[in-house]
Amino acid sequence: MRRMQLVELEDLSWWPKAVRDGATDWLAVAGNQSAAPYQGFVKQLAEGLRRTGDTQLVDLCSGGGGPLPTLQRLLREQKGLEVTATVTDLYPNSERLRRLEAQSGGRITAAVEPVDATNVPASLRGFRLISNAFHHFAPDQARGILADAVAKKQGIAVLEVVERSATGILGVVFGSLIGTLATPFLRPWRPSRLVLGWVIPLIPFNIFFDGIVSCLRAYSVDELQELVAGVPGADGYDWDIQRLPQGPLATTTLVGVPKA
Repeated sequence: MRRMQLVELEDLSWWPKAVRDGATDWLAVAGNQSAAPYQGFVKQLAEGLRRTGDTQLVDLCSGGGGPLPTLQRLLREQKGLEVTATVTDLYPNSERLRRLEAQSGGRITAAVEPVDATNVPASLRGFRLISNAFHHFAPDQARGILADAVAKKQGIAVLEVVERSATGILGVVFGSLIGTLATPFLRPWRPSRLVLGWVIPLIPFNIFFDGIVSCLRAYSVDELQELVAGVPGADGYDWDIQRLPQGPLATTTLVGVPKA
């Protein structure tokens, strides 16, 4: 199946914020329901962190926070690594990110100003992490994200749980059905979520539409390797790019660290 560079609703600046925030809140909840999809990635990420000596993650394109709390917990419990994180986004869900910060016990800090993943401010130093968002970027932009990390000598890790496959698309359909039932109960509760969840189901539609598009524009291992090959200075990094089966589904991962 050929990769398609389509557009997700949440990428559109004019898309209603209430709908976008509802969708990112749902994805954050769904992304932390199970640790199973992240086991192999956590092993790669822990090795990268040990090599760079970083104890701080810079979570780019965070949305509503994604699986970050689960990744931090797995690093702590399974790998003995206590890491803090800063969550960032080009269109930050400020309320969600601040709530995530408040609930984290000091492990997460929210950056509520827009942050461009292709040009991360020098003040945001740490091991860069992109969870379930790398597919948003066209090849030139995706290469630019990797190039920015390399130019600034920062480690970078990419995790994708969506995949260009029939099973990946079926997983999205199932998730959007669950999202339809759950939307009105997302926290913080507000009447608009009942309206946008069940009466005029724009939030479930956002989840469904963006999920299908995400699958269709997800990068394969070979495509990620091609992106890396075009990054200036990439030969000064070690790259670990894998497809990790998880039952009928799979995660695709990339970790890059400067060579010693």
